[in-house]
Amino acid sequence: MTSEDDGRGVRRHHRIVRVTHWCAAVLIFGMIASGLQIYRAYPRFGERGGPYLPQPFQDRAFPEWARLGGWLAGGLNWHFFLMWPLMLAGGVYIAYLVASGEWRKLLFRPRDVGPAVEMQKYYLRLRKEHPPQGKHNALQKLAYTFRALAGSP
Repeated sequence: MTSEDDGRGVRRHHRIVRVTHWCAAVLIFGMIASGLQIYRAYPRFGERGGPYLPQPFQDRAFPEWARLGGWLAGGLNWHFFLMWPLMLAGGVYIAYLVASGEWRKLLFRPRDVGPAVEMQKYYLRLRKEHPPQGKHNALQKLAYTFRALAGSP
């Protein structure tokens, strides 16, 4: 039994990573629900002077169970309220990555180009066997690196 094995299988991610990711998932679901309420309460939100982009939900109502807030101000209040714990969870996650040095394992390096191509072949079903990988595959590293360079945590 390795230090990462707790008898139930290998744990790939630290508890902080799992908790912050699950918090983010729940909070983003709430932000989507409040965003639907904002859109429902004022469907022309952001549209000034005419439709510049196609509106796929024009004249359609979202079900009440999928919305959070009850009215425009309620939706806005929930949306901005949920933003703060989401920012906190993101801050805790980034602080953990920096403090533990885990960010180094997420960095895409030139040596990851070959494994990224092989992983893409696997995803496109051009390769039958799953390529070997560590904690993260090369495409995951590329996505994390791109997000960091783009400025979104």
